Amino acid sequence: MSSRRSPSETCNSTWVSLARSRLTRWLWNLLPDKSSIDSRQLQILTAIHGGNHLKGHRYLDGTKAYRLHDAHGAVIAAVDGADVSALEARGMIASNMKFPASVYLLTADGAKMVRTLSAQRGQPSAANATSARLPWRG
Repeated sequence: MSSRRSPSETCNSTWVSLARSRLTRWLWNLLPDKSSIDSRQLQILTAIHGGNHLKGHRYLDGTKAYRLHDAHGAVIAAVDGADVSALEARGMIASNMKFPASVYLLTADGAKMVRTLSAQRGQPSAANATSARLPWRG
């Protein structure tokens, strides 16, 4: 018994794959423009890509505070929750869902976005970013 496909099965498989890829592209185009992030959101992504940590601190009363920490754990800045929500909705960051402080990690799409937009804007590589370069650093 061989596990080879007949020519008709191969043809059907090819058409199914093509239909899936076209459907995926069509659905992807319906999503909001992933490149329409503002400068604050790009700075957050760049900071995470450069080695800083974005944490969501949850409290028992239900409030949340988002803070950017450097590699040593010191707080660099408070981050607006709307920016975090927008980045998460676009799939640029993902949470590890821990309590009381969850860490937001850069996704592959987020890292690609940082590299692409940094190159377009003529900025240095995000991998070289430090907390000293962040505009909110006092």
